[in-house]
Amino acid sequence: RNKLESLEMVYDAMGFMQQIGRASGNEGVADIIPNSLEMSLQPHSLDARVITAAKPPFAIVSTNALFTKMTKYTQMEMEMKSLSILEGKRTDPDAKVRQGKPKHDFASVATGKSAC
Repeated sequence: RNKLESLEMVYDAMGFMQQIGRASGNEGVADIIPNSLEMSLQPHSLDARVITAAKPPFAIVSTNALFTKMTKYTQMEMEMKSLSILEGKRTDPDAKVRQGKPKHDFASVATGKSAC
């Protein structure tokens, strides 16, 4: 009775890096990859951003102003679409495979397997 039955611990590496940056006075010197939806949606981002669902078919949930400016698609046009909407007739399928880099199999990632 009154015993702890389970405990889940999560290590937030990016949060830790942010704390180190703030503590050292060098906050903002290194680029920080957003690790939360709240962070990704910050309007003052200098990066074009698109947020997708975490499960296949990875539908687009949100885009920021820089992404819409870059792609010429509005937020409404992008919502619930796949990123393949950006591929056109002239898209080279081999351009996705970079020489010297592993070919990522994202279908296997969705099942919990390694991407490489």
